[in-house]
Amino acid sequence: MNTGYSAIGRVAAIVAIVIATAWVLGVRAQGRIDPKRGEALANTWCINCHLISNDQTAPASADAPPFTTMATDDGYSDERLRAFLREPHGPMEGFNPDEKQINDLIAYIRTQAP
Repeated sequence: MNTGYSAIGRVAAIVAIVIATAWVLGVRAQGRIDPKRGEALANTWCINCHLISNDQTAPASADAPPFTTMATDDGYSDERLRAFLREPHGPMEGFNPDEKQINDLIAYIRTQAP
């Protein structure tokens, strides 16, 4: 039966569908909150002032709350952390995180609750 589509056309359509599906799945995966990405950000930007984990050996500033405190103290709501991270502060003035990075970092902070 001739449907008007050649074998090459059918293969091209299948390839296009596979590529589109892979792209959609990739976009959805990138949109997920990931504490591991937050940990990488913390190791880059936060570790010089904050204790970012219980096993951290580097000194931290007495003025910067440890992540365990932020993870357990009700005064550090996600909204407060989000507002704080949106504003340049201290040595993090060059850090301009997007919303995904902020969510990832907050997710990592939450993993530090004992």
